[in-house]
Amino acid sequence: MNEPARMIHSAYRAEIDGLRAIAVTSVILYHLGIGFFSGGYVGVDIFFVISGYLISGIIWNELELGSFTFIGFYERRIRRIFPALFIVLAASSCAALIILSPIQARDFGQSMAATVSFLSNIYFRMKTGYFNADAERTPLLHMWSLSVEEQFYIVFPFMLIAVHRFAKNQLNAVLTGVLVLSLAYCLHRAYDDQVATFFYPQTRAWELAAGALVAANRHKYLSFITTSSFAARAIEVLGASLVIVPIFHYTAQTPFPGIWAVPPVCGTALLIFGTHERSLIGRLLATKPMVGIGLVSYSAYLWHQPLFAFTRVATVGALTPLTLALLVALTFGLAYLSWRFVERPFRDRHIFSRRHIFIFAASASVPLLVLGLTMHLTHGIPQRYSAQIRAVGATSQASPMTTACHTDGIAYLHPDKACHYFGKIVDWAVLSDSHGLQPGYALAENLSKTGHGLVHLTFSACEPALLFTSNIPGCSAWMHEAVGYLTSHPEIKNVFLAFRYSRAISGDQLRVYPGLPDEHPNFRLNDTTDAARAVYAHSFSALVRQLSTSGKTVYIMLPIPELPTHVDHYIYGTLLKAPDYTAVTGTSMAYYEARNSYILNVINTLKTLPNVKLVDPRVAVCDPAQCRSIIDGQALYVDDNHLSLAGARRLVAIEHQRGTLP
Repeated sequence: MNEPARMIHSAYRAEIDGLRAIAVTSVILYHLGIGFFSGGYVGVDIFFVISGYLISGIIWNELELGSFTFIGFYERRIRRIFPALFIVLAASSCAALIILSPIQARDFGQSMAATVSFLSNIYFRMKTGYFNADAERTPLLHMWSLSVEEQFYIVFPFMLIAVHRFAKNQLNAVLTGVLVLSLAYCLHRAYDDQVATFFYPQTRAWELAAGALVAANRHKYLSFITTSSFAARAIEVLGASLVIVPIFHYTAQTPFPGIWAVPPVCGTALLIFGTHERSLIGRLLATKPMVGIGLVSYSAYLWHQPLFAFTRVATVGALTPLTLALLVALTFGLAYLSWRFVERPFRDRHIFSRRHIFIFAASASVPLLVLGLTMHLTHGIPQRYSAQIRAVGATSQASPMTTACHTDGIAYLHPDKACHYFGKIVDWAVLSDSHGLQPGYALAENLSKTGHGLVHLTFSACEPALLFTSNIPGCSAWMHEAVGYLTSHPEIKNVFLAFRYSRAISGDQLRVYPGLPDEHPNFRLNDTTDAARAVYAHSFSALVRQLSTSGKTVYIMLPIPELPTHVDHYIYGTLLKAPDYTAVTGTSMAYYEARNSYILNVINTLKTLPNVKLVDPRVAVCDPAQCRSIIDGQALYVDDNHLSLAGARRLVAIEHQRGTLP
């Protein structure tokens, strides 16, 4: 006869707090940009497995005792999550109204409303990627993981109740099924849409199910686990290796999640399964410093991202070692205070009854939701800025054709359905990543004066991937289709090319400025850095040659000078302190040339080809020594690397005067 399914949920395991310490420390140091912790983002996966282990054990044991109630379950979740979360949201809202620009305040309000609604993972899937440069300046980005957990725990209790009632002895089979189906879906979606795979609960459920499987089976092997046998100790050593190696060896370029999430998840499950208070690694995890960090880990996780993001918004370039140290100290200082004076009291039923908890949840969440929606609608308090500053901010605009004509992902807009504008004689095309959006629109405006028009072919973050497979879903297929479309349409005689070349081959400049990024190109992980860059150069050259050979005149836009920070810093920061536009700079010409030396050399070898012309954005934003972010009251950028429509119009007008563009 089969043994009835049961789970062990210990009242307290110190080594679990030690695991929490590893998880939160890894995430915090990753978000600070500490190089040794380049894969520290897997700390969230550690949290998911721990959560699956603990919560499933609690629910199942209560079902066994006949004491489970939904109101009791969600009361515990509210006690655990809401108090510290709401304190952090309230403090972050105050900082946002002081530090953020109107557009940033609008986005913050949206993210706060999504966080209070536990939909922030859905929101951030639509707004940004976890590994994007702007993610570092997004104060509530980390709240996505809370939303994933809460969405999971809306469904999970119902599943366990059904299993307990109708298939009690099939608990392992059900949990294994959830794990396998979710992991299979995760692996399937990882290539098609990595951003959605990162944020969605259905691609993360397997990680929580892994923890639940440990809870369902650990009790069967307790005597084995607590022995000093070689096999028992090997389990925890293997688990530790599978956790530690990814933390130090994964990078932002590692395709994640997907297959790469399996090692840290398995490692965490093995550590939860195999450690105990007397085992070697169990004793290390249960040391007082580790337990201390683990106890405040939730509050530390909540506080760290707002502190880091607001600091990065308010400063320019790489954070100094002193600033990094102060941020870590402030994170854990605030974490201790909120754990001691917020988390602990709210978990004490003698201080706050169930009735108090639900009243608190409603009375705090509604005002925060309203505040978030208000910030979304009003863009914070823009009236705190002068009319001059607001006028400059209004010029930091993108192309109005972005939503209709720009594309991305595997369900991309096919080139034969691309936008055509504005003139009837469509003999121009823009082929680009997002760097061609505003220049393409400004060029089309100029062309329309003589009745000519343009085909809009832009794909977000897509490299000129003719000779390599991009890791941007859909990019390579779209690029081949786009080039095929252009070469098969002889009436298109001119092609405007624009790419963010140096970002693809060297990484983003924001985190290290004024240093030069030197990351490995993320589309050729198995090659050496030099070989990967050579592949990019060869593919871009092949693109230019193919278009030129097909009879097109090819206009190559040189790299856009990137700013050291978001243009809003100059509009709402520098101008606020020094209204003289000449005090507002950007990057230096020396930095531009050093940053882009590799691709500039490649382009210089192509300019001798027939029908190849160069468009230089420096003529619009730079003098011989210095590039600028604002000129004559107009913001030349929409962020740190895309020209604004005003900047693009200035570029097209100057290049028209020089005879480069029509």
